Amino acid sequence: MEEQVQKQSWWPKLVKVVSDHPLVFIILFFFIIPFIMPYKALATQIIIWGLFALGYNVCLGYTGMLSFGHAAYFGVGSYTTGIVLIRLWPNIWFGIFCGMLMGAITAFVLGYLCIKRRGIYFAMLTMAFAQLIYFLAFQWVDLTGGDNGLRNIPATPVTLFGYDLHIYEPLRFYFFVLFFVILSLLALNRILESPFGQVLQAVRENEPRAKSCGYETTNVRWLAFVISGSISGLAGGLHAIYLHFVGIDSLYWTTSGQVRYGKFHRTLYRGRDFSLPGGYAERPDLQLDDLFGGHLCPLRIVFPRRGLGYYQKPFHSQKGLREGVGSMEALLKTINLTKNFGGLSAVSNVSFSIRKGDLQTIIGPNGAGKSTFFKLITGEIKPSSGQVLFLDQDITSLPQTKVSHLGIAVAYQITHIFPML
Repeated sequence: MEEQVQKQSWWPKLVKVVSDHPLVFIILFFFIIPFIMPYKALATQIIIWGLFALGYNVCLGYTGMLSFGHAAYFGVGSYTTGIVLIRLWPNIWFGIFCGMLMGAITAFVLGYLCIKRRGIYFAMLTMAFAQLIYFLAFQWVDLTGGDNGLRNIPATPVTLFGYDLHIYEPLRFYFFVLFFVILSLLALNRILESPFGQVLQAVRENEPRAKSCGYETTNVRWLAFVISGSISGLAGGLHAIYLHFVGIDSLYWTTSGQVRYGKFHRTLYRGRDFSLPGGYAERPDLQLDDLFGGHLCPLRIVFPRRGLGYYQKPFHSQKGLREGVGSMEALLKTINLTKNFGGLSAVSNVSFSIRKGDLQTIIGPNGAGKSTFFKLITGEIKPSSGQVLFLDQDITSLPQTKVSHLGIAVAYQITHIFPML
């Protein structure tokens, strides 16, 4: 019996070791893949599409933005890398960098146009702009090759310290691509498991609450969109070098569907959401067999929380705030505050003030305008007329995030939390 217990005890120990050192085991796992695949080229294709899914996951898994237009960044990265290698400079490092950069620039521009929309409106806008880029590439035959695609991408030699790496052999090319995959994993782990990554997840879980905590959620979403586009562009550039060809279908909306639902049309969702690398530990919705085309076993990935911080500049220094509170009679004041919704007046000419140390209550029946009044004070909605003063400073026109930086926050009647944080 004791021998049986000892034999079974190795499994929890192994799980603990993997959880404590996840990156080491993930990298080792990647090193094994080409030796268990029937074809080395298939292993390369798996990790390239896995890298594309990794970039897409920043957008959907971490930030909760459903995009139907990620083919644009993948395709732009592919075409940019191919065009650079054919027409500008046949240097593979420069070509890959340009593909990643153009993916980020495209995401920056399209993100500016789409990011203020939410839900299905955001998804449809991303798809519309992606299709616009597709038809532009389709018509620009002199540059992209049109329907025939971009052909004859040169197999430029890659040297390291004067030694030719001969990367175009199947196994060597796999490890060449793996180098970029590992760098991307390390970079995304650094970013997404930092406080900034926690803000992304807060936006996904409860954007109104994140905004009331003082975070510029639109800018946060925009930055996540650019990061996602850059990784997608990197994957596209590697895919162009892998095939020595860029097909027009790399820009088509079905390519977005492939990364969204899995390269080999397997079911992606196993739960409510998918996140890799960080959120995957708590919400294992995207299994690695889906991520890498249905050929790998599911692997639970756990990353420690560390990394760069999320800097948030306050609207006023705490010192100034303390001095202001002590020197002014009214800490918070409203003057004839009014909010009309069409012909309905929810708040009408409300004036009141709170001094330091005061505790006041606003009482009224349902529909009396209590919640609206608090939203007016915190900047969540703007008044039709009137003023809100804090330390004798007019904050009526300030956005909600700036009001939060002043130290004014609201505790919602219905509890607003971040369930997965």
